[in-house]
Amino acid sequence: DSASHFGATFAASATVASFLEAYTSIRSYANSNDQSQPKLLQVLGDTTVGVKLFLPQRPGRVFNVGADLQLLLLNGSGGIGLDGGSTSFRGRLVSTLDFRQLNSGLPLLAHFNAGYRLDNSGKIVEDVETQRGGAAISRTERFGLGINRVDLAELGIGLEGVFRPSASIRSLRPFAEYTIDIPVNRQGYECNQSQVASGDQCLGRASGFSTSPSRLTFGARVNPFLKGLVVTAAVDIGVSGHKDFIEEVAPQAPWSIWWGVGYGFDVVEAPPVVVQAPPVMMPAAPTAAPQLNVAGLVHEAGNQQGIASAIVRFEGRDMTGLVTDGSGRFKTASLEPGTYTFRVKAEGYKEGTCSVTVAPATSTTAVT
Repeated sequence: DSASHFGATFAASATVASFLEAYTSIRSYANSNDQSQPKLLQVLGDTTVGVKLFLPQRPGRVFNVGADLQLLLLNGSGGIGLDGGSTSFRGRLVSTLDFRQLNSGLPLLAHFNAGYRLDNSGKIVEDVETQRGGAAISRTERFGLGINRVDLAELGIGLEGVFRPSASIRSLRPFAEYTIDIPVNRQGYECNQSQVASGDQCLGRASGFSTSPSRLTFGARVNPFLKGLVVTAAVDIGVSGHKDFIEEVAPQAPWSIWWGVGYGFDVVEAPPVVVQAPPVMMPAAPTAAPQLNVAGLVHEAGNQQGIASAIVRFEGRDMTGLVTDGSGRFKTASLEPGTYTFRVKAEGYKEGTCSVTVAPATSTTAVT
């Protein structure tokens, strides 16, 4: 057979708290199949109302976890308005490993989701099947209307890159995902293998990977120059459930193309994360050793008038001597602690000596 599918979804969400997002969506789609009767099937106004709970954002957190709770309000078949008996519920545990770290790490996110869908969509066609004398709807009708007679355990894994390739593209996020829906017969639906349509099987006899709808998804989200604008494009490739079919579950499409446009109003740029480097401990400047000098005045006994140009030599030490200045004063260079004897000689005067002890804690010692 030849089948085609086209649909549109409008969704709106609001982050009402740092840990809570509320959202709603409405979906309409049409399916045509040249082997179906009628050839065109339409679903108008399937509505989803949901909330997401998650850990508040914190820079540097590697593991993030949350929950996604959805109420599925399905439109009736062959009429206008919601079918209350088909109302379904989906709950999912969502988690992410964020390998991005401040100033290091990889621009990579890894996602894992596990959930369960309480699916009552089979209620939509109960009246139709009764009018047909109990005959089940066909496989093309299950696909066209999205009818499942059993619940679905849902698993998904994905990888997502986070890049900013240029100044004009604020964000580029390519992603790859794999998701699978595993049938669970909570309703106790009884499938009669002897009465199933050609090409269909029963869950009780044909449960397994080949009959569980699953798909690979490849795509990318782009945030171009306009703040808040997001463009998404993706393709689904059916892995299982599109060749082997069971009466309880809607078939998986062999492939689907998705594209979407979103805009975030009142977008506020996150403030830059300021990382304060730990203070650098500078080594303390070495304390200068005290200068131990000997300063003196050469003068005649009984007279404080200094004698200029007197020669002062170190006795018993191989050290350079000194010459007094015009006022008769002299000052040595820095000396090691110890006792020093000076021999003083001046023209017209008798040679003399004097001694001084330089203590370790003494900065200046005067000798006369």
